[in-house]
Amino acid sequence: MEKLEQIRRTLQQLPSADRLAIRRWLRDIDGPGADLMVAEPAPAYARSDPPFMTLEEFFEFEQKSEIRHEYVDGGIFAISGPSVAHERIRHRLVMAFGNHLSRGPCQVFSSSMQLLVQREKSEICYYPDLMIDCQRAEWGKHFVRSPKLLLEILSPSTQLIDRREKFTTTD
Repeated sequence: MEKLEQIRRTLQQLPSADRLAIRRWLRDIDGPGADLMVAEPAPAYARSDPPFMTLEEFFEFEQKSEIRHEYVDGGIFAISGPSVAHERIRHRLVMAFGNHLSRGPCQVFSSSMQLLVQREKSEICYYPDLMIDCQRAEWGKHFVRSPKLLLEILSPSTQLIDRREKFTTTD
């Protein structure tokens, strides 16, 4: 276990590009299906050298942070706030789904709730624009695990990630 901690500390000191290269090497070693991970967010809102941490450290860090971050297999990436148009669309969708589901077991979650995706070799945590989840027993304090519906409002800076990487993280 001490060696793993030494490796983790060493990885934290590497530049982002080197950590991503190592991630790719490990994915190649792991074989098919290992590429189900979210790539680094668009440079318009990504940190130039994201820190590396465990999922538990990320949850603690995120609760204290003034800005939101997404977590991808140890790396954290700052995310930008929505545009007015984006927020207006999200709000209307939340209201419409919320009114429709108000008497049932399902809950509408907006962009302040995280989605935690855990696979055999991957942990990803991000903020979808809208989720509907009916599995209350699977809710964490700040996240849901298996929403019935997940919606992303596409914007120029995030559409590649939303269409490609985030789409492949859910069942």
